[in-house]
Amino acid sequence: MISLTFRSVVHVPYISCSHSNQTCIETHVQLFHSLKNIIAARVITRQNASEIWAFLTDLYVKHPYPREPLLTITFGIFEQFHLWLGPPADMPKYREHVETCIIGVTQVFTAMNGANISTLRAELPSFFKLDRLVSELNDSIGILEHQSAVLRGLNKRRWPELMRKLFPAAVPALYTRELEAAPEIPSRIVRNL
Repeated sequence: MISLTFRSVVHVPYISCSHSNQTCIETHVQLFHSLKNIIAARVITRQNASEIWAFLTDLYVKHPYPREPLLTITFGIFEQFHLWLGPPADMPKYREHVETCIIGVTQVFTAMNGANISTLRAELPSFFKLDRLVSELNDSIGILEHQSAVLRGLNKRRWPELMRKLFPAAVPALYTRELEAAPEIPSRIVRNL
């Protein structure tokens, strides 16, 4: 049985499972596979996307290193969110999507430590899907920051911290602005792919 609960300021999980571990994993796999398909259909609203990011946050908070196939599905969700961003030509919608995804990525991966992220990167071939999403979001901050208080706020500290955690050897090549909050990072770093 999966129960959904309201999320307040203090982290209260959306998902709790009362079945055996294997049944719980199977249930989560079905849920996340369905969520991936919903995002792929491009019918979700900003609120729906926020709820999906909350599910992902719960998963990664509870299981910093989820097992296959759930892990593969979550990286498929990251890929679908990258596609959901849509073209920048529709700027108001694009900005909303970027804000939602930046908040989501920040919530999911702020809870993880750098060692777990490095393990995921090393062991999961589909980690590039998250890299692509984060690179586009990072590029979008420079374009949209002046239009969005949310992006300005995240870019002061949380986003640069997350970038260092996700890319410990180098910040993505697209992140080229001076970081006032983090002067120890050079303003132009080329990421070795």
